[in-house]
Amino acid sequence: MTDLISHSTSQGVTTITIQRRAERNALNIEVVAQLKEAFERYGNDLSSHVILLQGEGQEAFCAGADLKELASRKNIVDIREFFRGIATLIETIIETPKPVIAKVHGYAMAGGCGLAAACDLVIAAEDAKFGLPEIKLGIAPMMIMAPLSRAVGRKVLADLVFSGDTIDARRALEIGLVSRVVAKAELDETAEALATKIASYSPLATSIAKEGLSIADEVELSTALHLLAEKVTVLAGSEDGQMGITSFLNKTKPEWRGR
Repeated sequence: MTDLISHSTSQGVTTITIQRRAERNALNIEVVAQLKEAFERYGNDLSSHVILLQGEGQEAFCAGADLKELASRKNIVDIREFFRGIATLIETIIETPKPVIAKVHGYAMAGGCGLAAACDLVIAAEDAKFGLPEIKLGIAPMMIMAPLSRAVGRKVLADLVFSGDTIDARRALEIGLVSRVVAKAELDETAEALATKIASYSPLATSIAKEGLSIADEVELSTALHLLAEKVTVLAGSEDGQMGITSFLNKTKPEWRGR
């Protein structure tokens, strides 16, 4: 199998790069499988504290599903396998127990928009473009609705789904799809600095904080408050929590243990 992604870890930051520049980093079955494997690997790697996802080249973060491959699948079983692979990848990214940052430049369309939405943070260059053009092809962004519905309101999502329009990075920031917008020349530095900063914190705290975000988003208010109180109790009583509090009071630098 050809390597269609690359990945490496430095200072607690794992960078995963989709390497299909000529195809605008489109998702074929092999890319999806390799991305899923990488997220599962680094999600369980103690040396990796943060994952940074990016696309190769300057044209696109990810242009979505590879339509040539989709067109080559003529029976319903093969088509189902293709789309279920993307659904499973999105689920894997969301459930990865590490903060995941998408570094977006150029086009993040269809499934590429879904990949970005699945990440915890999205840092976008001013030239970034987002959209769900599937309706123009006689299909619809079905799986993509799941992560997007957790980022933007229903009316905004309906507009994206039914219009098929492309929006720019500033509009994506306004609707909650993007965390930060920066000049294209500053994208690498900004994303890497944020990833390095997060990686410098307690990996136990960042992992449980990610769990907390899911609880806050998906669970009824009263139940969520009590579940979150238990989560912070675990953190405050952990070795890292005790070290962090003591280090703050003593004005010393903590040495995180991840427990």
